[in-house]
This record gives sequence, C-alpha cells and structure tokens, in this order.
Amino acid sequence: MKFSLTISDLEANDINQIMNRITGETAEITNVEPMKTVVVESTPAALETPKTESTPAPAAMTAVEAPATNDVELDENGVPWDERIHSGNKKQTSKGVWQRRRGLQDSEFDAVMDELKAAQGIVDQAEEEIKPLTPAAPAAPVEAPTTPAAVVAPVTIQRDFAGLVSQINNLFKSGAIGPDYPNTIVERINTGFNSAIVTLTDVANDERMVDYAWQCLEVDGKAA
Repeated sequence: MKFSLTISDLEANDINQIMNRITGETAEITNVEPMKTVVVESTPAALETPKTESTPAPAAMTAVEAPATNDVELDENGVPWDERIHSGNKKQTSKGVWQRRRGLQDSEFDAVMDELKAAQGIVDQAEEEIKPLTPAAPAAPVEAPTTPAAVVAPVTIQRDFAGLVSQINNLFKSGAIGPDYPNTIVERINTGFNSAIVTLTDVANDERMVDYAWQCLEVDGKAA
C-alpha cells in the first residue's frame, strides 16, 4: 500500500518522529525541500480479522403429545374391557357384554367384575325377599268399668267377616259396647298392619284382618 504525505515548515527530525508514530516503523528522512512531496512506502501490519463467536443453533423443538383422553368403551353392564376376564378379541356378545375369557373360574370372574363395577360406581341392587307382616298381639285397652251386661245365651258364630258383624251387632244390642268400640278395632288393625282402613267393612276381603279383629274381641273379652 502506498500513500503520499505533504509536510511544510518542518525539519527532518520532526518529520521522522511523525512518520515513526504513524507507520510504527523507523523512517529516516535527511533531505527536506520546501513544498516537496515526500513519498514513504510502508507496509502496514496485517489487520487481524475479529473473531466472532458462533451462536449455537437452537435445539430442535420436540413435539408435545396431547394428553390422552379417558375415553373407555363400556359394555351393556357399564364395565370396561379387562384382559384378566374378557376375551382378547374385545368382542361383545349379542347381549352387548364383553365375551368371557375361556377356562376362567367363576370365582375369579366374579371377583374381577365386582372390582370393575366398584371402580365405575355400579352397585348391584339385591332383591330382598318380601316377608309377610306379622303384627304384634294387640294390647288390651284400658276402659272405664261399665255396667255388667245382661247374660246372653251362647250362640255359635263362625269366625269370619259375617260372624264378626253379627257378633258386634249382638254386643250393641246387649249394651256391651258403645258406638265408638268398632273404631278402636279399626285403629288397632291399622297399627298392626300399617294400613289405612276407615271402617270395619273395609276388612271384608282380607282374612288376616278379619282374624285380627276377632283377636281384639278375645283380648277385650267380647268374642263369646
């Protein structure tokens, strides 16, 4: 590289100092002429190329899988397929339930089914046997003492509804009972059978209630 420098009004020593500072080399100038162009050939030191730090490439982004949805297929009984008790082909029977795995013991199948139903919140509703209601024996009502009734000749009466009506009519005629007495029997029948009959005629077609009414008469001493 070459360049030209024009210096005026300086001595040779001054020019040498200036050139030494500019070029970084020792240049000796001995002859200075007024308004003369001095050409100094100098090869400057090579410029170092600045080092650039390489920026690492960003890591490849990993695709994030969407969370699996809890979409479990249930059969007609509301239970999911389970490899412990169901066929590996995951087929259902004509009734819409999973096919049972072959060679499986009933106890093992029932145990796993109970586990699956419990996990699904399924509760088997057991059919309870309906037992006939056996009412407790009627308690004897506390009544105020009454005037002894006239002695009535004993009459054989059938212990059915017709006989019950006939017996109550006889008790009315003899004065052994008052108008409210049949209502006390109705109340005891309703308590014993948890029913809601209104009058004694409502028990005509229920043999158990008719028999219960006769028991009330016996407790009260009015059956004979």
